[in-house]
Amino acid sequence: MRRNTTSALAALIGVAGAALMVLAPAASAQTSYQVGGCASGTVDAGAHAIGSTFSFVLGCPFEPGSTVTITVNGTTVGTKTADASGAVTVNVTVVSQTQLSINDPVSAPGQCGPNTVVATGAANGATGTNTAGFTVLCPAGVVTPSPRSGVAFTGANVLRWGAIAMVLVAVGAFLIIADRRRARARD
Repeated sequence: MRRNTTSALAALIGVAGAALMVLAPAASAQTSYQVGGCASGTVDAGAHAIGSTFSFVLGCPFEPGSTVTITVNGTTVGTKTADASGAVTVNVTVVSQTQLSINDPVSAPGQCGPNTVVATGAANGATGTNTAGFTVLCPAGVVTPSPRSGVAFTGANVLRWGAIAMVLVAVGAFLIIADRRRARARD
């Protein structure tokens, strides 16, 4: 009987440990990101956590040496000069959930979720525009306001933890029932 109880307890601890490992956030050691090459159109600059720094290249159609205006999430953050290949490199640091640092030290508004950088400048006698999109990854429980929301989120999100608790209770009940059936079969 003692052996069955010990193995049931070990199984319960194993299931609980596995459940917690599934919920643990992924480790992230990457602090910089480079989108290679010179691209026109839209560049996907990836997803980045708070505190990370990355860069990407916008251009090719810009006239070499021309002034290119950089806009982040609708806010102009300055200008850059197109290089010999007609491109500009934009450096971004995700400072917080609501703040980005562009080309160090210009602050720009940021947000959890999608963000957009637009470069506009002279391109073959006309105005050329290149766009880069990237996602800011925020910790669980951070609510990104939507334009349609009218009431603030003031509660806790306990659905995931409630589901885990229910699974652990079900596994524990199963182990107890199985242990009792084995004990009756032996008697």
